[in-house]
Amino acid sequence: MNNTNFRKENSEVLDKKKKKPFGFDVEEQDFKKSEWSKNNPQTCVMIAIKEEGVAIRDSKDETKATQYFKHDEWDAFIKGVKSGQFDLK
Repeated sequence: MNNTNFRKENSEVLDKKKKKPFGFDVEEQDFKKSEWSKNNPQTCVMIAIKEEGVAIRDSKDETKATQYFKHDEWDAFIKGVKSGQFDLK
């Protein structure tokens, strides 16, 4: 096999392995601001919990990308927070 065929076959395998990023449509009215964030304007976190998953964004900087999580990922994160797994020591 010559180098051209090898590169072509490898690129086709890589293309098949590429996954589309997880995301879904979220409207402005879907987002809720944390009560804690309302009292601390430097920490404005907004969350939208929808059937497809959970979306999180920074309300004060619209140039930052919205982050998307599947429900099982979000549940694991919340359990970790509640158990103190992410506490700063």
